[in-house]
Amino acid sequence: MPRYFSFILFSLAFIGLALPVLAAEREKAASDPDALFVAFEPLSVTVLKDSRVHGLLAVSLNLAVRDAETLEKARKMQPRLRDAYVQVLTRLASTHIDISRPLNIGVLDAVLQRTSDRMLGDGQTDILIQSATLRPM
Repeated sequence: MPRYFSFILFSLAFIGLALPVLAAEREKAASDPDALFVAFEPLSVTVLKDSRVHGLLAVSLNLAVRDAETLEKARKMQPRLRDAYVQVLTRLASTHIDISRPLNIGVLDAVLQRTSDRMLGDGQTDILIQSATLRPM
């Protein structure tokens, strides 16, 4: 029980410290017309094995785009992109991620990039993974 309690306290503290920073970065990116990237809030999915929760996968990413037209399209589609990213990460977490092994960033990048290419067009974007963590539960 103390282990879960400390995990919850740590998570709340981290979120409390990270939210102002993320909000400031988003405002800065939104106010800069020359910025050719879309910032996403961290994505979190559970790692399931045999219908039981075994861990938590958290990924922070940005989406770099090639031109202003794609930037506008990506910003308009941001909620759908986020949903698609969560769906593919959930599928990946339940089939290919083992909490006892190191996280393969290349696989994460490939899956997310394929999703972006499908939604915004091949070669129009690059996934920039800022961090990816896998926590056992």
